[in-house]
Amino acid sequence: NAPSLRAEGVRALVRDGAVTDGKWGELVGLIEEYGGVAYARERVRQIAAGAKKELAALPPTPVRDALAGAVDYVVARRT
Repeated sequence: NAPSLRAEGVRALVRDGAVTDGKWGELVGLIEEYGGVAYARERVRQIAAGAKKELAALPPTPVRDALAGAVDYVVARRT
């Protein structure tokens, strides 16, 4: 969602491994400003829903339940 020039600058920082302590805050700010965090959270929810749908097709077992619990944990965690 960022303007192309800003987006390319972010890509360059990440691609080149040039994210220093001083640039890290700027990078996080840009990602938040242009909706990157919200987008990532929504994608995680979508992927998790698909994973749980696939798991539901398997016979109920403790392993299946553990995997479903792991999916829920990943979606719920914030850091």
